[in-house]
Amino acid sequence: MEIRRSRKNSDDYCWVLGVRNSHDKTFPAGIVAGASCFVCDNLSFSGDVKFARKRTIHINRDLPQLVERSICQLMSKWHHQDKRIEAYKEIVIEDKEAHDLIIRACDVGVCSHRFVS
Repeated sequence: MEIRRSRKNSDDYCWVLGVRNSHDKTFPAGIVAGASCFVCDNLSFSGDVKFARKRTIHINRDLPQLVERSICQLMSKWHHQDKRIEAYKEIVIEDKEAHDLIIRACDVGVCSHRFVS
């Protein structure tokens, strides 16, 4: 899910939250968050931040505190992400520098050549 914010300049990225659970308790209930998240039915579950809790008999008792603590940590991480992205936007690089960075990123496998046009 995308978390909508009432901030200017928030159209170029958004906070993303992914959740999962299992009806038969075979894997922990979890939340992932970040600039991009991946939640798949093949059990892939990733994001910048990940919280998970085993489904025990005390989950209902512990859930309010876990959710509160998780939300506080998520908000802190998201605000740090906002500051980092704003700092990135302030940096000006020339075309030659951008070209070199993109080629190096492809060379070391950080991004695929398919995304370079």
